[in-house]
Amino acid sequence: MKAFSKYEIPFVGLKSGEHFFNYSVDNDFFAEFEESPISDGKFEIELIFEKGNFFTLTFNIIGSVAAECDRCAEKFELNFEESHPLMVKFDDNIAIEEDVPETDEDLIYISRNETHLNVARFIYEFIILSIPIKKSSS
Repeated sequence: MKAFSKYEIPFVGLKSGEHFFNYSVDNDFFAEFEESPISDGKFEIELIFEKGNFFTLTFNIIGSVAAECDRCAEKFELNFEESHPLMVKFDDNIAIEEDVPETDEDLIYISRNETHLNVARFIYEFIILSIPIKKSSS
């Protein structure tokens, strides 16, 4: 998606070691995802991208989302700070998306033919996962 081109990391040109990327996401970002439960949110993401034989990504997320208290139905700003790891490994057998092996949520596989990694979907999913099931304004 063209809207997410700024979330592309051209890892082929990166040297081994740690690299830092910073992203700001807001309502426009969440509007790009169909049926997003977030319509009013603002977040800063620091991504630590460690390149070696595989990639280790750490998404440090700080921000807030408009929420409704589950006890009193009052609107409030839910602030949180979360960190989510993700490991990216290469698999020579991946030619198309259907070939991707089953993994756990902290590990993904990509083809050795890939040259870029788009992190927009991961940012979105980690923010959604950070919102507590029960929300309380107190």
